[in-house]
Amino acid sequence: AGKKTVFEIKLNYVVVPNLSDGWVKEFTNGKYTTVDAYREFARETLNSNLKEQNTKTIWNKIIENSVIEIPKQQFDYYYNNYRYDIEYYASMYGMTYEQFLQNGGLEYFYGIGVYSDEELVKYINDMIKSDLVYISLIQAENLEITDEEYRLLLDELIAETGMTEEKVLEAYGGEENIKNSMLFDEANKLIYKENTLVVKE
Repeated sequence: AGKKTVFEIKLNYVVVPNLSDGWVKEFTNGKYTTVDAYREFARETLNSNLKEQNTKTIWNKIIENSVIEIPKQQFDYYYNNYRYDIEYYASMYGMTYEQFLQNGGLEYFYGIGVYSDEELVKYINDMIKSDLVYISLIQAENLEITDEEYRLLLDELIAETGMTEEKVLEAYGGEENIKNSMLFDEANKLIYKENTLVVKE
């Protein structure tokens, strides 16, 4: 419920695999068949994770250095929606609004680590700030998604999920939502490209 917890464990042993083509093939269920291919996959994964982490660092700094006025109407919209849902679920469990938050209800239902009304207000403000800066960046840099790029991603999603186009659109919130997500990705690529990070080996 938002409190720090310490777990003590006993480490019995560490298994170091005998890295061979056979082990790689068995471990990855045939996806990779050689040690070199698996090493390349591991390297790309680590670099991708590092890039994502660095992008978040840059983005947080951009937000921190931005002067943003939160539109009251927009804040009220999100706050009232969350408040309505929380009070509804709280009543189902015989709790007050505050008790439901304190007991991790918002994390359970939405995956959001918020445990008080003050934290909810901050969470919504931060979310709106991020959206507004993203939108400003997209507009300033004239970023756009072509129909060809959208179709390519849609076909990839259909292939990955095995769902029909209609089901994919339903699962991902429709064409507009998918295109907005693609624009956000383009904005992330741009800020990563335009900033320099000193990376320790």
